[in-house]
Amino acid sequence: MAKMFQSLGSFAGDYSGAASVLHDLDGMLIFCDAGACMGGFVFGEDPKGGNEDRRIFTASIREKQVVMGIDKKLKQDAVRTYRDVGGTFIGLIGTPVSAVIGADLEGIGKEICKKLWDEGITENLLKNMAVQTNGLDYYDVGQEKAYQALADTFIDANAPVIGDVNIIGATSIDMWDYNQITDCIHLLKEAGARAPIVWGANGGIHEISSASGAKLNIAVSVSGIKTVIDLHKKYGTPYLIGYPLGKKQTKEWKAKVCQILDGEEVEGKNEEQSVRKGEKRALIIYEQVTACALRNLLRDEFDYGTVDVASFFKMDKSLKEENDLHIKEEDTIQIFLKEQEKYDLIVADPFCFGMIPYEPEKKIMLPHIAVSASLYAKQSPNIFGEKASVYFKKMLQEEG
Repeated sequence: MAKMFQSLGSFAGDYSGAASVLHDLDGMLIFCDAGACMGGFVFGEDPKGGNEDRRIFTASIREKQVVMGIDKKLKQDAVRTYRDVGGTFIGLIGTPVSAVIGADLEGIGKEICKKLWDEGITENLLKNMAVQTNGLDYYDVGQEKAYQALADTFIDANAPVIGDVNIIGATSIDMWDYNQITDCIHLLKEAGARAPIVWGANGGIHEISSASGAKLNIAVSVSGIKTVIDLHKKYGTPYLIGYPLGKKQTKEWKAKVCQILDGEEVEGKNEEQSVRKGEKRALIIYEQVTACALRNLLRDEFDYGTVDVASFFKMDKSLKEENDLHIKEEDTIQIFLKEQEKYDLIVADPFCFGMIPYEPEKKIMLPHIAVSASLYAKQSPNIFGEKASVYFKKMLQEEG
């Protein structure tokens, strides 16, 4: 058995990842659970803490429904609830309960939408989507499945184009708040984008439906990579992986976006690795796309020669360097640290510092809701673009 959660708490589950993608898209979401999975997301992994008036519900499945079948009760409850709250679509999110009993969430969703139409509650037949999460994977897997489901369900090749750039992967669990999203949209407009769309933020179902006509798709977290690649294969849309942290990256990223929007071909769709220099050593334990951008920042602007990336979550091969580590157990990172020369700097969620067997010269806290829930969410800095240079200069000048 994997030795995880000795120093750490449990990570955000795949169902929470799915909900983090879908919860601001104006649909009616139903966790197919007994209540705890939905509660864990709303009150533990959503910075808004359930205070917003949103359509997120639990199926409240009990032992009787598990034995006799959840279809009848779930459909009745969903129709009654939709009559009160409405929504642009019905979204069903899988949990360990629905996975164990093999519930056909796609089929149940279709029946709910048909019943709403038959009873005249909706003028048109609603679309439904099911995210087949099972509670056994981490949040990034659920996010990836949710983005895939959105693309498969709603993108219409005949829809009029609304947005020319799609940002995929910016969710609250990965610390994308309103300010960071606004900064990203602003920078894209400076690069020539007419109408940048952030899926799940300023981009709702209507905007997502027109994604086949976009000029560029950008994955800003590992969970968005599969979707931008699939959209490239299906519609030929160019894509980038990553976003800028620091002055140098911001200038280069802006120029690259501008080139693509002007119809020029850009070699290498991923953010290029920076040149190693200096003798200082750093380790970043975080979501891989953000960690790789931070790696380049430390090399470009702060003379770090060795910067390794470690993550508990998905790691894309195209972004990995030789000494990067996928952490499958807490023992894995502890053994890794003992085998390496001591790091001068460690950047991580505060929960991760308890795994470090020594005190580095400097530590920088970078909260991650997937690891420490919402406990440190208000202490998370906005480091998008050039702001990262200012923030890390300040942090690195302080005593470690």
